[in-house]
Amino acid sequence: MLIEKLILENYRIFTKREFNFRKGLNLVLGNNSTGKTTILESIFFLFSGELVNNFSPINHNQDF
Repeated sequence: MLIEKLILENYRIFTKREFNFRKGLNLVLGNNSTGKTTILESIFFLFSGELVNNFSPINHNQDF
């Protein structure tokens, strides 16, 4: 299965962010606390329906 695009909105540290992936190997690089693990956990959640830990995925600081 190929993931072409991931859009995270009000998910953990991301207010709204779009990630585009290409066919083949994609690297997720960045400094500490910039959301690399959040990207991986969101993909895990999409496929499994389970959270990796008990941390709420919703950013409660945002208005809906």
